[in-house]
Amino acid sequence: MDMWTLLSSCPDIQPMSNVEDKGFKALLHGMDRRYVLPSRTTLRDTLLPSLFDETMGGIKAQLEKTDFVSLTTDMWTSISTTACMAITAHFWDDDDGLCAKIIDCARFEGSHAGEGIAEKLRQTIQDYKLEYEVLALTIVCERSETPWED
Repeated sequence: MDMWTLLSSCPDIQPMSNVEDKGFKALLHGMDRRYVLPSRTTLRDTLLPSLFDETMGGIKAQLEKTDFVSLTTDMWTSISTTACMAITAHFWDDDDGLCAKIIDCARFEGSHAGEGIAEKLRQTIQDYKLEYEVLALTIVCERSETPWED
């Protein structure tokens, strides 16, 4: 039931502190009086990393079974001026059909110049062992000019 508690926060982007809210506690207590809610630190430090590892392991397993992958990437700057980059893998899975999975989404350090983008893509391709599967690559940036210009 701990995982369901975690999953109740994720889709609605709720803070993990919701496990401390009176109403949330009352709801779960009403469903099962024996259930002891995990703390928000347990959610953050144990359950969320476990769910992340499990999810990414599943994505890696799907990618290992495919012959061709197309990658798209998007870069943006948050309202707090933090540069971010997401990489999505698009591929065909015999069980699920056409799939699109985000395989990386993180802060992007340094210039949005071509060398930095290429290095991040190269690193992600190596991490997922996609050196021979990548068929196409699309880069989208927030600026109208080309991403490799400073």
